[in-house]
Amino acid sequence: MTNISKRPAGDATQWLGCGWNLFKPYAGLWVLIAVAVMLLMIVLGLLPLLGGIASALISPLLAAGMMNAAAKIHAGEALDANQVLQPATSSRLHSLLILGLAQLMVAVLSGLVAVSSLSPAVLEAMHTGGSSVNGPIGGIPIVGLLLVLMIWSLFLMALLYAPALVWFDDIRPTDALKQSFLATWRNWLPLSIYGLIMIVLAILSAFTFGLGYLVLSPVAACSLYCSYRAIFHSDVKTGSAGVFVS
Repeated sequence: MTNISKRPAGDATQWLGCGWNLFKPYAGLWVLIAVAVMLLMIVLGLLPLLGGIASALISPLLAAGMMNAAAKIHAGEALDANQVLQPATSSRLHSLLILGLAQLMVAVLSGLVAVSSLSPAVLEAMHTGGSSVNGPIGGIPIVGLLLVLMIWSLFLMALLYAPALVWFDDIRPTDALKQSFLATWRNWLPLSIYGLIMIVLAILSAFTFGLGYLVLSPVAACSLYCSYRAIFHSDVKTGSAGVFVS
């Protein structure tokens, strides 16, 4: 069981600064890695059903790979694209795929909740191809949307640090999900600030014809690794420049 520390609100900007410092020395290679990951997800998205299943299964694997590369830079090593693929060839592949399976199950559950909240009239209209459905999104009532939002919010809290805990600390998937949930609950304030900043950056990236995401995605992975180190490893502190020092 790893220790979970409660971090101050100001750590949110420190994590981002740390992530940028891990990205900056190898910006070109990081962008190429982001392009490769983006192309992979686009190709999978073109495959009906199987593509969505595959995307859900491998997303924790990709997250662990990106953070593994960040950890290598943090340890003083040069960035290598093979570092992103290392979890796929490790003994912890099975545990990371279990996290992906959990994500897939939550997606199915939220879909069932959404469908079950539909009224008989809406279901009949959908069955007959009718377009007159009442509801905020596709005829789904507010209650259904709130339930789906709650399910995903709780699960994403559990998933946020689970890949890192499985990969770096060799923790079982179920325990990793529990510890991630406790960590996000305990650190809701800095993580909320961090999340709001990332949302703003994502919106701004949209005005660059999507090119900004090629920088934002690796910086996000690096900064998430930094927050993992700060929350779960008490022997690591944040320096004034946003770089972690022992």
